Amino acid sequence: MTLTRRALITAALLLCGGLPVAVWAGAAAMQTLEQGGVTVSLRFDTLSDGAAQAQIQLADSASGRALNGARPAAWLLRRHSEQAAAETACDAKATALISGSLGARATVDLNSYRLVTLNHDHTLAFINPHVGLQNSKLESIVQLPGQGHDWVYVPATQRLFVSLRDLHTVAVVDVATRTLLHTEATGAGSLPTRLALDEAGQRVWVGLDGAAEVLALDATTGHTVARVAVGQGLHTLVAAVGTPWLFVGNASDDSVSLVDRATLQRVADVPVGRTPVDMAWSVAAQRLAVLSANAGELQLVDPQAAVAGQPAFAGRIALAHGALVLGLFDDGRRALVLNGRANTVSLLDLATGRVVAELPSPGQPDQLAFSREFAYVRGQTTAKVQVINLAQAREGRLQAVAVPMGRSSPADAPLAINVAGVFAAAPEGNGMLVANPGDASIYRYAEGMMVPVGSFSNYRRQARALRVLDTSLAERAPGQFEAAVRLEQGGRYDLVVRNLRPAITACFVVEAQGVAALPSAPPAPVPRLLALQQGEPGEALLEFQLSDAAGQPVDAADAQVLAVQVRGTLQLRAPVQSLGQGRHVVRLRGLQPGQFEWMVQDSALNIRYEHGRLGRLAWPPADEPAPSANSATLTAVQPVAAAAPERQP
Repeated sequence: MTLTRRALITAALLLCGGLPVAVWAGAAAMQTLEQGGVTVSLRFDTLSDGAAQAQIQLADSASGRALNGARPAAWLLRRHSEQAAAETACDAKATALISGSLGARATVDLNSYRLVTLNHDHTLAFINPHVGLQNSKLESIVQLPGQGHDWVYVPATQRLFVSLRDLHTVAVVDVATRTLLHTEATGAGSLPTRLALDEAGQRVWVGLDGAAEVLALDATTGHTVARVAVGQGLHTLVAAVGTPWLFVGNASDDSVSLVDRATLQRVADVPVGRTPVDMAWSVAAQRLAVLSANAGELQLVDPQAAVAGQPAFAGRIALAHGALVLGLFDDGRRALVLNGRANTVSLLDLATGRVVAELPSPGQPDQLAFSREFAYVRGQTTAKVQVINLAQAREGRLQAVAVPMGRSSPADAPLAINVAGVFAAAPEGNGMLVANPGDASIYRYAEGMMVPVGSFSNYRRQARALRVLDTSLAERAPGQFEAAVRLEQGGRYDLVVRNLRPAITACFVVEAQGVAALPSAPPAPVPRLLALQQGEPGEALLEFQLSDAAGQPVDAADAQVLAVQVRGTLQLRAPVQSLGQGRHVVRLRGLQPGQFEWMVQDSALNIRYEHGRLGRLAWPPADEPAPSANSATLTAVQPVAAAAPERQP
């Protein structure tokens, strides 16, 4: 990835209140300063559309060796004045920022993270776990056009991609502004499900379960870059860092396709055991581990041999039929395999090609996650999570502690069972966050405890997946820290760094570009209610009209109507049928007596539910008066799919 570098402004503008002043470090666009025998270096690279990359390095000034054990905090603070006398000293800025005072909020805090849930009600919920007041932890909600299945996050551009399998589209969300930017159609009947991020190529790969293809999307815009033919069936994807290939598992063809990520061409197909369901790249072995459910085995595939047209089979470990989930640790030397049919967890040594140990795992285990020292196993029919000590696993022993994570099991919330995971490793590195959809809660577990240490509300929503959006500095190498940044406004910023041991406070001045101004979109069509009438027994027929700013009729191609019970929990969604000349009709079943808010959404026409309100109407209608100038009798229409009732969160 090529980084566009912008010159940093001179350090003479820097105010450090008596601290050493940052100076230029030559053509590498680096600023450095020395304090107390420690050299602090900063490189700040601006990318595109408000994105930037901050890299901070702490080293011993005398030897130049990286400073081990440092835990710096950093903030970006937008400058409101370039007058030196009006600027606050660096020490004072750092003290105010680290105190968390409401009067000294950073423009960008590089020490925090957010929780994001992908929910059963077609929403993304952004939750701030650092806010003290329970009612204010929910920062924002993003409404998706349909049910999300899988997702990937692109840190460099702060885009979240969500596959909407039933709508045959992929949604692109800007997590900085919390807005739905784009929905990319993947083709009729394509069933996009699993996603994978190609960090090197800045692409997002989409497995199309309804087609023998994978899709490459631009990781910034979400637009299609290429379609590549692969095998048939449900697709699993692996785009491992350090390899040139995308690995695509084809469940119906019992094969793995290798796609060259540079040329966007399929270069090999490797036969594997029946029904490959999960895959992972072993760095230690430089092999692809493929788990085949109906073959009862794990195979190792040599991709170099496959591309060269040579036999690619590099090893096999026999397992019980029904193994569904694979996880590698220790750089791929060892593996854990979950078998939901046999209710077991198996420990595998890939170097020796054998099963080392097996552990009973009641509750149909279906999800697996790792922290640095532990593995976490969820079962569908139990509220307890098994916590497995990896240090003992390295010695050939599998021992687990069952920790209750709430009251409800995943089976109590079947709408939330999903391909994406409900585990998210805590950014502090010492625990796990677990979403319990039945409890509508997220539990925080600290390693070594027998119960969760806290929880966060998901505000009556059932989480189908959980993710941590970590904007804090991450240590990429000893003494080297990195963070992705997104800035809405361009200009000059103070980047404030503070480390406690050793005590260091440093300020740098950087110049950044803000988010590019988007071309103004034409106004969205305006919906107008025409009529709400009873159709067949138990059926409501609602008709409305869409018109543009000039009053001309607009026909929708992919609209939905949402009915929300005002004093209750019922929601109904149903697709809309166009009648021509801007008139549309929708059929709904399952309405209960009461008041309902009626709303229209159409992503293609940029109509969102909050802007497509049709009004509040009672059901059933008290009477059906003759049509007026602002209403019309419903036109006879062909039957369309009626909505099934769902519960409002």
